Amino acid sequence: MVKLIPEKVQAEWPAPNFVNPVTRGNYLLVISLCFTITTILIITGRFYVRLGILRTLYIDDIFIGIAFVCNLGLCVAAVHAQYVGWDRHQWDQRPEWFETNELHMWIIQLLFVLIMTFAKLSSLFLYRRVICATSNEAYKKFVLVTIAVVAGWGIAFFVATLFSCWPIQKYWESRTGEECTDEGTRILAATVTNIVTDLIVVLMPVGAIWRMNRALREKLILIVLVSLGLVACVASIVRGASMAMALEESDDTWVGGPVFAWIVVECNLAIICISVPALRPLARKYLPATYNNSGSRGTGTGGSMRLDSRKVRDRNRRHSEPLGSSDELDEDLERALDASKSSVTVTVMG
Repeated sequence: MVKLIPEKVQAEWPAPNFVNPVTRGNYLLVISLCFTITTILIITGRFYVRLGILRTLYIDDIFIGIAFVCNLGLCVAAVHAQYVGWDRHQWDQRPEWFETNELHMWIIQLLFVLIMTFAKLSSLFLYRRVICATSNEAYKKFVLVTIAVVAGWGIAFFVATLFSCWPIQKYWESRTGEECTDEGTRILAATVTNIVTDLIVVLMPVGAIWRMNRALREKLILIVLVSLGLVACVASIVRGASMAMALEESDDTWVGGPVFAWIVVECNLAIICISVPALRPLARKYLPATYNNSGSRGTGTGGSMRLDSRKVRDRNRRHSEPLGSSDELDEDLERALDASKSSVTVTVMG
């Protein structure tokens, strides 16, 4: 972190131990690999559904893909940070690690802003595409305003982080502190506003789903799916608390390492929770018995889908369905079934 440590504080530090220092172990490596591998599997499934089954790619998929690529960079940076001193006390840092440590902090902050921005935009454009197919103009405007707020948040904090020191390289080079802005204020502001927008994005579709003309069980399942993001919100709150405590400490690398770990957890959970609902067609294709038994259709026939019922819904949609989201979700699933008949051979042979 861009934080000058008073000489009187450094004078109280113990002698450096470069041979066998106290460390936190390989926690950054383990956490980064476990969560990132899980994210890779979920994202692979999501894009298989879109490209291999539904054969359609939407802008929300593109945004989550950008977030995923940035997340891979975050994983690499976090793992490498462990090997340049972010697992030990500040006083046990080798002098040659100083610039690398600061560079890691700068890169991870930039990647965090990009990941969270594109992940939230992915959710919001999904809402705009699916749930905004409604006469509820207030909801449409609310989604559009939230998109603008999230995009503005991303641009503002990306630029603020990118140019937090001037010239830029002063962030990781030796400095007097006069070339940099107050990093603590910026980080806390980004953390608080990030948590607020997290909650808004996660809870936004709940009311719209509840007003759907669908069975109660189906609505509850959809609400649970879209509310998975609350898990990432919890990680965001914990990370924010850890960050606030870290800003008060002078032992940057010792308290900063766990913050890196929570950033990795938060970003991966955000991508995972956003992408899990998109795997519904995959579950229906490969686990039809399990999917039908879940009663996801909320009918007495175990959730089976019939084309004749779809035609009835299409004829009466404008009169009986206040929101277009349920029809589009059903169309995705039915298209998955239809496409699988022609694509499964290609998939197996390919």
